[in-house]
Amino acid sequence: MTQSAPPAPHPFVLATNFGGLTRLRHRHDAYPTDYIRPGHTLGDVLLKVRAANGAWQEMRAFGSGDVRTCAQANREDPAQARFAYRGASRGVYGLRGLDLDVAFIKRPAALDWTLTLRNATDRVLEIGDLALPLPFNNEFRWDNTANYTAVVGRQGYVAGHGSFLFWLRPNGEGPFLVMTPLPGSKLEYYEQLPTGRHLPTVPYRVYIHSLATGAATPGTWRQPHTSRHLRAGDAVTYGFRFRWAADHAGVRQILYEEGGFDVWVAPGMTVPTDLEARVSLRTRHKDYRLEPEFPAATAIERLDSPDPARDLYRIRFSRLGENRITLRYGQGQYYLLEFCVTEPIAVLVDKRCRFLVDKQQHRAPDQWYDGLFSVWDLRAATLRSPRDTDGFDEWFGYVLCCDDPALPKAPFLAMKNAHRPDRKQVEALEYYIERFLWGQLQRTDQETPWPYAIYGVPNWFENRFNEHGWNSGGRGLEHIWRSYDYPHIVTLYFHMYEIARQHPDWVRHADAAEYLRRAYGTARTFFELQGQIDFLPPDRNPYWAYTLGMYNEVSIELVCDALAREGLPAEARWLRGEWEKKILYFVYDDPYPFDSEMPFDTTAFESTYAFARYGLEWTALPADAGWYDWKRQAWHVYPQVAREDFEAFLHRQARANVASRGWLEPAFYLMGSDNRRGDATLYALSYMSQAGGWPLIEYGARYAREPYALVNLGYASLLSSWALMNAGTPESRFGHWYPGPEQDGACGWAFTPEKRSEMWIGKTNRRGIWFYDGEIEIGLGAALRGMRTILVDDPIFGLYAYGGVIETTEDGLRVHPRDGLNKRFYNLTDRFVLTNAANPAPAPVKVWQLRAKR
Repeated sequence: MTQSAPPAPHPFVLATNFGGLTRLRHRHDAYPTDYIRPGHTLGDVLLKVRAANGAWQEMRAFGSGDVRTCAQANREDPAQARFAYRGASRGVYGLRGLDLDVAFIKRPAALDWTLTLRNATDRVLEIGDLALPLPFNNEFRWDNTANYTAVVGRQGYVAGHGSFLFWLRPNGEGPFLVMTPLPGSKLEYYEQLPTGRHLPTVPYRVYIHSLATGAATPGTWRQPHTSRHLRAGDAVTYGFRFRWAADHAGVRQILYEEGGFDVWVAPGMTVPTDLEARVSLRTRHKDYRLEPEFPAATAIERLDSPDPARDLYRIRFSRLGENRITLRYGQGQYYLLEFCVTEPIAVLVDKRCRFLVDKQQHRAPDQWYDGLFSVWDLRAATLRSPRDTDGFDEWFGYVLCCDDPALPKAPFLAMKNAHRPDRKQVEALEYYIERFLWGQLQRTDQETPWPYAIYGVPNWFENRFNEHGWNSGGRGLEHIWRSYDYPHIVTLYFHMYEIARQHPDWVRHADAAEYLRRAYGTARTFFELQGQIDFLPPDRNPYWAYTLGMYNEVSIELVCDALAREGLPAEARWLRGEWEKKILYFVYDDPYPFDSEMPFDTTAFESTYAFARYGLEWTALPADAGWYDWKRQAWHVYPQVAREDFEAFLHRQARANVASRGWLEPAFYLMGSDNRRGDATLYALSYMSQAGGWPLIEYGARYAREPYALVNLGYASLLSSWALMNAGTPESRFGHWYPGPEQDGACGWAFTPEKRSEMWIGKTNRRGIWFYDGEIEIGLGAALRGMRTILVDDPIFGLYAYGGVIETTEDGLRVHPRDGLNKRFYNLTDRFVLTNAANPAPAPVKVWQLRAKR
């Protein structure tokens, strides 16, 4: 008699305690990752309940231990664990009048979590809140290996019955833990409590019902806050299923299998009015319908789909601002597609640049901050200054004068003018350089020590006239050590060099040669300064220029090329040597060199792609001398450099970049948005969204075997943060977020997806864009680097142009660019050949001509 093989071990490894799960792991995981945060328990339930419209009574499962009975509790890897709450608890927040059953049950290749509530009174009870704290392990720390192998970031989308959440390691390696609602369940709201408060309460919780808390929270929420009434003796059950996925494609498959929606969108969820959106849906529901929020301003057309398993739609929007498409299906079920519609990208770029120039601290020679591009406050519709800080006295310099919020504005403006010059804007840039930067914020080439050095916070005025001089522990005159400031100014000078070459009669402060010399001098100080200032505490002495990826530093490679082109080989050779030392450090000295100032920070992905590309396209020579790290008391030298190491690094950094941004979530504030700190619940659409977008486009188009998915995510990222622009027409009141003609061209710093939460800059914001512009020019500048039109023959979307409009001709195609610059084109099809203009084009192109291959 043939014996059947024993069943394979269940993939979920669990451990339980008195009230729920304390361990949740994959049995065959290559890393020792526990998806539940150490010391926490999954299984708590938070409720607000009332009878006959009385006051809400707050209750919670973990406050009701005196009425709890457990089955299979305190067990290692049980097949099921059940927790029953019966009777009136004496706890302050104990369950009274409501029985609760919580169960974790292993199913084939899955784990189900169910909650049953039963009215144990003789009155009707209204459940106003039903919330689930989710204590998953996203506790990042100053240990990159642990952060990328033992900690998980959260992604997902709270949007009705099609909601989902999943957790993945920042290195992008599976398995991913996926949570979906069981039939009849949904999520409609979430909260993220401020970190460091309300502990040991789990900060993040999702709501099945949210009328009590959600309706009482000020702000805009674009889903209903519901409750559930239970008559005497009635019961209701809700549940969620956990499954493992190997990658993003696996998550999509689970969404489909569990009755949700697998959604692909092009070009992204932020859509300019001159582009069409395409939406591809795969679902088991055949009765769904697409319901636009503004039917008269939304055209939806069903197209033939290249994939017979998917439905394909073309959507054209004409109303600016948030546009919701609701998927209605089943018995009152819904799922949301949340778009943000903007003016054309070229219009947004021009409006933003005009706004910066119009709001410049200008023609005030009696003020030391004359010429500064300062921070605009949308809420107050005013330009903040060192004399009007909006309560930011402690953050005075950081927010208003220098560092990341103020320094990137001029480089962005210069970058735009290198592509599409405007004389008034060039004059404003030179006024900034002459009045605020050169000899003020930045030391000149004649000042010793440290010519070209840049003063840090609070501002140049405080530092230059400070009682603390040199050898002062990094204070006062010696506050020139912040490496992040330097690439901004390198970028500014490089693009001023480009502008001066194109229009030598437009510049008066310096000519092209001088601007290039300053770009080189600033970059040289950026590298030479490392480790030279003993600022306190000693263990923080920075080698950031070599060890951390920084925004705007990709301009250094362009400076190297320009120096060689302009007949300065010695300077080019020196700077390229330092650049290569940094690249080699990233490839060889750190397995996960993707952090920046924070333990988990997506700033580095623009740089790390550039490093990998450099190694694959140049012959990176071994750095025999290297650089000396006194903290390690060792030289960094690289006697053996191999191309395959750069290839491995290229793929590793791309996988981590993908893992650190939203993709499956059809919401403009999530798709393409960076996922800093392992979640996007408080802080979305930062500059890192766009900065990591164009590397994915290039990686997909130039190096990946299957380019289409990566180009899709990269383009969504590139477009994403344009949703922060407050710009519009007279009909739209000149701005969706803060209407008014004086705000047309203003911009937010980031986006608050939550109904109301604290911003990390110490202010409170309601759902919407942050009311300061802050750091966003870092992202807008990265968008300028990535702007291009891309023709694809996509297996999901068919023949489609990202950033363009296709016109069919007798012998091929015309692609009309709508990317904002109209100078770069990628043809990723096998059916057509580009016949006009070099790539990149020296001037804006009106149309890209392609003929069909014969």
